[in-house]
Amino acid sequence: MQARSRLSGVVASIALALTLAACGGSTDPRPLPATQLATHFDSIFSVRLAAGTAADSEAAFAVGQFVELAPAYGANDTAITVTTASGTQMWRGLSFALIDVNGDSDAFFALYPNRNLSRVVLVQIVRSGGWVSATSIGTTDQFTTVYPDSVASGTSTLLSTGATCSLQSRLAIDPTFSQEYSGYSCASAQINGSLSVVFRAATNIGSVAISNVTFGGVLLTEAGASHVVGIPSRGAAAAFGLKSLFDYRR
Repeated sequence: MQARSRLSGVVASIALALTLAACGGSTDPRPLPATQLATHFDSIFSVRLAAGTAADSEAAFAVGQFVELAPAYGANDTAITVTTASGTQMWRGLSFALIDVNGDSDAFFALYPNRNLSRVVLVQIVRSGGWVSATSIGTTDQFTTVYPDSVASGTSTLLSTGATCSLQSRLAIDPTFSQEYSGYSCASAQINGSLSVVFRAATNIGSVAISNVTFGGVLLTEAGASHVVGIPSRGAAAAFGLKSLFDYRR
């Protein structure tokens, strides 16, 4: 990957990642500036990528594409109340949405109890016309292993868009994002989601649900988009779909 050439500049940030992982969990839900959050996740991305195996590279891809993207473009994570099989817990979450040139769109959510990403639930909400579907995967080992949901449902709405945003510089993943989103504009966005996911007992993830949570995320829109449809729908970012990630890792 192009980002591999940038690894020599992230040695110091790896120490920062370990520090933030220790202080950024559910027992310490303090907000972090988006720049600091992006640097933290970028360090996790870099460590996994530097390991050099196919599995580690794919884990780095998951961290970068589904977790790091929103803060890399200026979004903070949001404190959220999550209903689990063990009761109510305080987690944090990130969201972003994509609109392609045809106006199709997808919304993505990353939910985690701790910023070290040892446990993460990713959800993609898809709608095309009157058809609505949710896809989810989960991990308990920083994406070394990923599991599909047993049952997933949800809704998502793009509430508003705000100021333009840009990619944070000096991130190891910058070359990847710069290439993939070179034809997209970026705006801050308010994205509302209600999600419910159940995993098989053997995965040790359990169930995760949130209701009517508004995330301060980002919206990436491909140049020439003819219209904006309700978030989400089928079609945008097919290459980044959660099902394709799971299929690759099996």
